[in-house]
Amino acid sequence: MALSGQHSTTPIQADIAATAIDSSLKPPLRKAEPDDELRGLIINLVKDIKECEVASLSSRIRIGLHLHQFRDGTELDDWSVTLASDLLPFKPRVVQDMARIGSNPALTNPGNAHGLPEAMRTLYHLAAVPPVVLNGMIARGEITKHTTRAFALSLARQYAKAKVVPPPVNCPPAQA
Repeated sequence: MALSGQHSTTPIQADIAATAIDSSLKPPLRKAEPDDELRGLIINLVKDIKECEVASLSSRIRIGLHLHQFRDGTELDDWSVTLASDLLPFKPRVVQDMARIGSNPALTNPGNAHGLPEAMRTLYHLAAVPPVVLNGMIARGEITKHTTRAFALSLARQYAKAKVVPPPVNCPPAQA
């Protein structure tokens, strides 16, 4: 029972009150136009954020390159044991995806980081595209930060079909 002037709260109500969002952190209800000084600060902030995004993407791709090199330097059984161990900081599927990304020189080229999408699944599909083709597409602006997963998947499928070995042609046996 609550004393006069005091309110009784349940543990759930106390948790809700403790995690309530500070009203100063809520976005403004209407679009605000910053003054020139604030606009300059915001532009610098955006520049810093974009640099961090490129650095983050480059780090994830570099991790993929390390995983790819490790995979190529180990026996298949050792790679399987590595994936099954709890030693890596990622789940096995993520490790395999990152290693595939790290296997494509066009994706691991630091000079291309500015033109790559950030979604790992999109990069995973782009890894199936031959590096020379991918380098050209990045240089021409056909692959950008805005490249969608669907587009990357269609490219991957296109190049997967191109790798299909045609059926053997009936040729006369080689003469000795």
